[in-house]
Amino acid sequence: MKDIRLFIQNNPNTIHSLTLLLIAVALSIALGLLTILIYKLYKSKRDRFKAVISQNNFVLEQRDNLSKWVKNTEKRIKKNNLKIKVKRYLLISVSSFFIAFFMGIKLFENLTASILFAIVFFIVPEYLISLYEDNSKKKTEEQLVLAIKYYTGGSFKGRPMQKIIATIANKTGDPVGRYFSDCYCEIIKGIRVDTALSKLASRFSTAYGKMFVQLIHQSKTNRNCVELMTDLLAKLEGHIELTRTNKTNIATERLQAFLMSMLPIPTYIFMSKLYPETEIFIRNTYYGRLIITLSFLSVLVFIMLDRFIRKV
Repeated sequence: MKDIRLFIQNNPNTIHSLTLLLIAVALSIALGLLTILIYKLYKSKRDRFKAVISQNNFVLEQRDNLSKWVKNTEKRIKKNNLKIKVKRYLLISVSSFFIAFFMGIKLFENLTASILFAIVFFIVPEYLISLYEDNSKKKTEEQLVLAIKYYTGGSFKGRPMQKIIATIANKTGDPVGRYFSDCYCEIIKGIRVDTALSKLASRFSTAYGKMFVQLIHQSKTNRNCVELMTDLLAKLEGHIELTRTNKTNIATERLQAFLMSMLPIPTYIFMSKLYPETEIFIRNTYYGRLIITLSFLSVLVFIMLDRFIRKV
């Protein structure tokens, strides 16, 4: 007993580490037993539990909303021809949320800030998809200018519709060229022209593309519709010019807003390395916790406002 006491007195750090290890093992065993108990309880009353859940309107509504969100995400991924499966995308989003949450808890010891930090990482993949969609839409509209010119030029020369579609498919880049290439292949395979054009219109996310296909469809029976394409071309070129002007005018403001919303995080990391007491200020003081919470909130506000501005 005397030797044990001497060992404890001479090695307090070792004893402290062993104590923490034993507590961790005990908590792990207790958590494991609790998990097994909950599982057995659920298994014994699984049918009753499912029946209660199936009759809960709130649960049904949330499940329906989740299902719609997953289907909409899958549709957007396929429509933009992104090389990622929807399951992997959802796994990345959910994993990012939990990793960011626990990282926030460890770094800032602030529940509210950690939740906001996790939400930012959760919506970043969706935000990147929206940026890709906007760029794809602008690219599509620019390619539509060429497509309309090819079609009106070919129509005035009296070329058949199928030949003009083939020309657009060959001379226009992706994605518009691919859309018309698919349409031409469907017509060659014997699919009705109306059906092929209907599928072609569904591939466009921009209203100008849908109007262009509608005019192509009507031009089969009404040659005057070809002249309307010149009006559509003028409106499309005006829209593209206006979009470019707006983008140029707000580019500086967008960059400033982005930098201002992102600046507090690297600033905190830099200051904590330079002045270790910064961590104490952020974690343990009211103003420090408020600053880090507002920093993550500003990132969320920037993402929402940026999406709104890009739609104007």
